[in-house]
Amino acid sequence: MSSTVEPTLEYLLQISRQAGDIIRGAFHRAKHVDCKVSAADLVTETDVAVERFLIGEISNKFPEDKFLAEESSREEDELSSDPTWIIDPIDGTTNFVCTFPQCASSIAYAVNKEIKLGCVFNPITDEMWYASLGGGAFYVPAKGSEPVRIHTSGKAKLGDCLVSLGFNVPLLRSDQSNTERARRIADVVCRNHRFLMYNSRDIRRIGSAAIDLCYVAMGREDCYFELGIKEWDIAAGVLILSEAGGCYCLINGEKPDDFLHRRQVLACCSEELREEMSSKLEYIDWWEDQK
Repeated sequence: MSSTVEPTLEYLLQISRQAGDIIRGAFHRAKHVDCKVSAADLVTETDVAVERFLIGEISNKFPEDKFLAEESSREEDELSSDPTWIIDPIDGTTNFVCTFPQCASSIAYAVNKEIKLGCVFNPITDEMWYASLGGGAFYVPAKGSEPVRIHTSGKAKLGDCLVSLGFNVPLLRSDQSNTERARRIADVVCRNHRFLMYNSRDIRRIGSAAIDLCYVAMGREDCYFELGIKEWDIAAGVLILSEAGGCYCLINGEKPDDFLHRRQVLACCSEELREEMSSKLEYIDWWEDQK
């Protein structure tokens, strides 16, 4: 059963800023930090508070909608065809804990597994990115500023590109039950990193998948890729990227129907760059490699 009323973009931006107020208020305070699957996989009371706030507010307005959210979803949960909110309360929790100002709330709304709305908000820098399906992607540099429509850089050659990547240290440290698998993944990540050292303009590591995707969307970066990310890390960002003229897929260039559940992303500013990157990066199937 679906909601009789669908959320508006204005509502999404409103609750994103409200969630951001909670994050901003806690940013410079002492934090209670717990570990999830490893000592590098952190969660704070603010992650939990923001997620509870968002689910509570949205449930009151759209009681039939479902949720796929970082702190309350199970490993086996997947996006269904029901109207669903995909939420990462703080993407970049380690940055948040260390007061490194690259962290953001990421909220997406999907129906029939298609992302309709997405918003990424970094309350520390006061930067917001948002998109609606077919409506373009926009950047708001600060509250009260006029939204600016954004586009990717459109660069076609890797040698001209600034590339960001993730190493997923928390996940590799968590896989103590299968050290051989963790080693294989780490080796792939390191070989890809080495390839970029010799073939890209330069490399960055931001620490927030949502922000990386927005940076590619607006031309601050030209490409981003990572193994091990989850649906809530990228759902809003991939809509923003695609509406800005970019493209995304698995690291091997494929884009299956269950893309969001495949635990990896290659995001590029152009199709030409996607073709080059997917043909040269080493690929590993996240789920097959667990067998």
